[in-house]
Amino acid sequence: MVFGRVHRLFLQVMLERRTVDEIEAQRVLTNCCKEFGEPLQQLEPFVYEVNKELESVELALKTTVEEREHSDCPCLVLVNLMTGKANRWVC
Repeated sequence: MVFGRVHRLFLQVMLERRTVDEIEAQRVLTNCCKEFGEPLQQLEPFVYEVNKELESVELALKTTVEEREHSDCPCLVLVNLMTGKANRWVC
């Protein structure tokens, strides 16, 4: 799979939101595919492809679980992988 327009649009949404639950992540991916007339893609392999491109800038999309009052909710989170002094200056 080639990193293309759908990947870039999905990444732009994640840069804006930073965290989305699993249902919203799939909805965003579906809308991105529809926007460019691309076939619907499965979330997990799609995120893998995005992460391959993000390695060079030390960012990644990670799955985690958000604790909620009645149940836990799987989420997709954009995280900074950079370590060191430079990262502390920004935070």
